[in-house]
Amino acid sequence: MAHFNRLVPRRAAGHLETTHLDDDKGDVFDTLQCAHCGAHWVPIPGSGRARGFCLSCDGVTCGQRPCETRCVPYEKMIEDAERGG
Repeated sequence: MAHFNRLVPRRAAGHLETTHLDDDKGDVFDTLQCAHCGAHWVPIPGSGRARGFCLSCDGVTCGQRPCETRCVPYEKMIEDAERGG
């Protein structure tokens, strides 16, 4: 079976930059953002973490039960909160 990261077209939602304490070198990782709750994570192929993809809003999801069972896009939640509803 093909790996999830190869099946889903995506763009990085953010970047994580780390620095080492003993020198000035560091690492930069691309992050993904859940389309439903806004959580960020670094995708690690073969980690065993179950992530998902919402066909309703065409976005990756973090794998938490609320994000997998209902489609309430993060952008819509933000707009509702700004409107005061």
